[in-house]
Amino acid sequence: MTNQESPLTRPDPDASERRRPLPVAPPGPGARTRSPAAARGSTGRVPTAGLLLALAAALVAPAFVLGQSDEDPEQDAGEESPELALPQLTEGPTGPLELEIYGPTRELYRISVPPLAGHATAAEQARDVAKNDLRLSSLFRLVDGTAGVGDPADLDVDPALWMDAGAQGVIKGTIALEGSDMAMTLRLFEMVRGNHAVLERSYAGPRSEIRADVHDFINEVLLYFTGVRGIFAAASSSPVPRAARRRTSSRSAWTATG
Repeated sequence: MTNQESPLTRPDPDASERRRPLPVAPPGPGARTRSPAAARGSTGRVPTAGLLLALAAALVAPAFVLGQSDEDPEQDAGEESPELALPQLTEGPTGPLELEIYGPTRELYRISVPPLAGHATAAEQARDVAKNDLRLSSLFRLVDGTAGVGDPADLDVDPALWMDAGAQGVIKGTIALEGSDMAMTLRLFEMVRGNHAVLERSYAGPRSEIRADVHDFINEVLLYFTGVRGIFAAASSSPVPRAARRRTSSRSAWTATG
């Protein structure tokens, strides 16, 4: 029997060449390499740790996206947002800007002081002092054109006539002189109360006290309307206090005599 080699056991001279690994070209620039783990993943077998990591990333990603702000946090921390510039006021075509401010208006009480009866000179002096005090108080508006309404010697009033003349209140009075002495009576009427004096004062003393006594009466008028006595005053030349010289009959119904 000849010693012939079986085709199955005959060495193949090209077998070693076929088993030799093919040379692998080095990756070029920008080429991506695959790790062994990735290579194994391509076979369909994913490690358990990789699966858990992917699941955790899927749960955290939406919360991270929602927590993002439209503004740059570095800008908020290090830089302040620029302030808007205020509009500049410039002169208009007719000059600088002008503002008109209108406040609430107050209706002044309309009052009239017709000529007093009695001594003409003394009556005119007393009337001028009364009108000036009322004007300075800034609470009254003197009604003109009422001098011919009613009789000056009559200390009563006709409310209808005075209201037609535009007056809400009227001060009437009379003054008499005897030598250096005087006697004066002043009354305040409100037309809504009819022919009844709401305030009356009578004064007696030297003629030089006319101005001071009229100041005193207007102070009482302010007390009647506002609850606060006025501050009009004049120096007195009489050694007798005015409270002791004055006789009064009014809504307070008190009398001071000497």
